[in-house]
Amino acid sequence: MLVIVLLILFGSTYVIYFLLQQNTETEVRQSLLFDEGQDQEQDARFIGLNIESGLKLIKTTLDGLANSETVQTSPLTSNNTEKLMRQSYDQINSTIDRLFLINKTGIVVASIVPPGEDEFLGSNLSKRADWVQETMLTEKPVFSNGYVGLDGKFRIGMTIPIVNSTTNDFEGLFEAVVPVNQFFEHYGNIYDVNSEHLAAYDSNGTVLVHPSTQLVGKNVFGNVVQEYVDGNSIYNRILENIIGKGVHDNGIYDIPAGQFLNTPIPSRWMISPSTQWPS
Repeated sequence: MLVIVLLILFGSTYVIYFLLQQNTETEVRQSLLFDEGQDQEQDARFIGLNIESGLKLIKTTLDGLANSETVQTSPLTSNNTEKLMRQSYDQINSTIDRLFLINKTGIVVASIVPPGEDEFLGSNLSKRADWVQETMLTEKPVFSNGYVGLDGKFRIGMTIPIVNSTTNDFEGLFEAVVPVNQFFEHYGNIYDVNSEHLAAYDSNGTVLVHPSTQLVGKNVFGNVVQEYVDGNSIYNRILENIIGKGVHDNGIYDIPAGQFLNTPIPSRWMISPSTQWPS
C-alpha cells in the first residue's frame, strides 16, 4: 500500500513537503529502502508539480483580478467588477468554493459563493480572519493556516491586495477560499486509507485531510493521532523534523496499520508576506 502524505506549512513562509510511505509487508531490507525511495521520490516530485500548478492557477487568477483594468479603474462595487469576478471564479471553481472582494476597511462588498450559501455581504472579515487583517496591514499576499468553516469543513484562505497602480493606494483585496478536500482530491485519493492516499497538515501540525476522518482537525502530536500511530518514535521524529525544521529523512516504522517505509521529499514554493509570490 503506497501512502502519500502532504505536509503544508502556512504562515510567514509557505512550504510544501511530500512524505511517501510504502507498506513493506513483513520484512524491509536496505535495498528496498533505496530502490523504493527512488521510485517514491519521482512520484512525489510529479505530485508536487501538479499541486504547485494548481496553487499557481489560483494565485495567477487573483493577481489578474487585482491588476485588471476593470478593477483598477472602476469602483469596487461596479457591475463590471462583479462580472469579471464571475468570469475568474468560473476558471478556478473546481478548487475554490468562494471568492470575496473586500474593501480597505475589511467589509465584503461583492462575493461569489455556491447557490444557497451565505454571501457574507456587509460582513467585516478582518474581524474573523487574521489573514485578511494581515493583508490589510502589510498590503501583501497571505496564505492562512487551515481553519474550520461554519459548515465544519476545513478551508484555506488566500488573499492578494488591490493596490492602485497610479497612486499606490491600498484599495482592498480579493480572497479565494479553498476547501482542502475539494482541492487535494484532484491530486490523489484522500478517502481510502487502504490504497494510495494523500493527507495534508498545516504548520501547526493540524490534520486537514486524511482518509481516517477521526484524525481530521486533530494535532499530529495530540492524543488521537498518537493513538493511531501507537506513539511511534520514528514516525514522530520524521514529523517533528519536517514540520519544525524542514528536515526530511527516510524511516521505517510499525504502526497498527502496518509497517511503512517513509520517503519525505520537500518541494518548496516559498511565499512570504514581505516578498512577491512565486512566478
